[in-house]
Amino acid sequence: DVIIAHELCYQLFVLGDKLTAFEFIGRHNDNKYKGYEGHLLFKNINNQDVYYILKAESGSECLWKINSIESNECVPFMFAKYVTIVSNLPEHAQEIEEREYAEVNDKPIPDKTKTTASFSGLANSSYGADLIGCLRMDVDDLGKLFSTKIKDKDFDLATLSYISRELNYFFKIVLSDICKGPVEIVGGKNKIITDLISKGYEERGGRYVSIVYSGGDDLFILGAWDETAELAFDIQKCFDSYFTRIMAKIDTSIRLTISAGLTLHKDKYPLYQIAKHSKEAEEEAKSFKYNLEAKAQKNKICLFYSPSYKYKNNELNIIAANNIRANQKDNHDKFVYALNWNEDKMFKIMNILISLCEKQVDKIVINNISRALVYKLFSLAETWWYKNSLYVPHLYYTIERLGKISQNGTENKAELIHQLRDLIIMLPLSEHEHNAIKYFKIPLTWFDLLLRNKGE
Repeated sequence: DVIIAHELCYQLFVLGDKLTAFEFIGRHNDNKYKGYEGHLLFKNINNQDVYYILKAESGSECLWKINSIESNECVPFMFAKYVTIVSNLPEHAQEIEEREYAEVNDKPIPDKTKTTASFSGLANSSYGADLIGCLRMDVDDLGKLFSTKIKDKDFDLATLSYISRELNYFFKIVLSDICKGPVEIVGGKNKIITDLISKGYEERGGRYVSIVYSGGDDLFILGAWDETAELAFDIQKCFDSYFTRIMAKIDTSIRLTISAGLTLHKDKYPLYQIAKHSKEAEEEAKSFKYNLEAKAQKNKICLFYSPSYKYKNNELNIIAANNIRANQKDNHDKFVYALNWNEDKMFKIMNILISLCEKQVDKIVINNISRALVYKLFSLAETWWYKNSLYVPHLYYTIERLGKISQNGTENKAELIHQLRDLIIMLPLSEHEHNAIKYFKIPLTWFDLLLRNKGE
């Protein structure tokens, strides 16, 4: 019962769980709140102690109501508070949470409905590999846009205030709705939801993710790796729809875009390192340049990023530049690890691969297909990237073998395999043709992670 921790550290730890479900923030100057678990203590302008608690009680100096815009009695306070709690996790992940909590605290979890899911719980709630996905997203060139429009006197303070308020509303309020499941696209008839293996986010009440930070023009989210990856695409679609409507009222020539970086980690990996790597991935999404582009175009996502991608890409670009100077043929864009949001071939490839599988409790399986055959597809992408060549007969043989093993006598699967082959590479080859072999490793990585066992 003895807690050895700095007072502020302890209060922040308690606040962490209280932040999963609260409606008010109250400010008090009564010393009785000094012993209140989950408070923050600050000095006011008169150097007196004031206490902030997540509760509405009489006698408060000020009371803020969370995400309530229409409130006459309280000050509205927007807060992106979507988190996954232990009781919402699948049963096998809850068992892991309970076991790990007991090992650390020598007692069971007091209330699973109020306890935030740990990295371990989130990782084990994913399909396939037990990994954490870390998503960072940031609006492209927002500061540059504002400063330019102010300088040119195109925007007044009222316009800036309106855009800022809408950005804050999206990243604080709308984002939580996107995490919960399908949302209706502005001006559209269909709801947006990316759910590759039909987990049923709407039925279960949301994705297994937690918002660490969201506000202004950026966000930082952690969660089950597969659900975090799918979430990124839904956020972009909603963002594009939302701000197309907003900017149509102000300046139709302006289109706000957003870039994202997503990295994968083991659940015991330090959070500060996770944040560092995912921020680098986000920066790569903004700076990645196709060889034929004069300037890097933002509005991309860098999926499953590893620093080795950047180093290898720089090396290959130098080789490509030298080949072109020497009048040698060189295939451009061999090594693509940041995708345009509208690159739909990736999901077409994913849907074909997943259609060859069966869904189990926490992973998918390919009937009668060796994982070695999947790795042969990886080797084809590696050959294209690193050796600037593709042995087409090898590709055709591997794809046809995949089809013969998986189809089980059905013409439908055989047709899907042919579609996969044509998506990866189209014949005859042309020097600058953009085809999916250039980023084939990205959907393959996604697919391979879905096939893995926990702990693999």
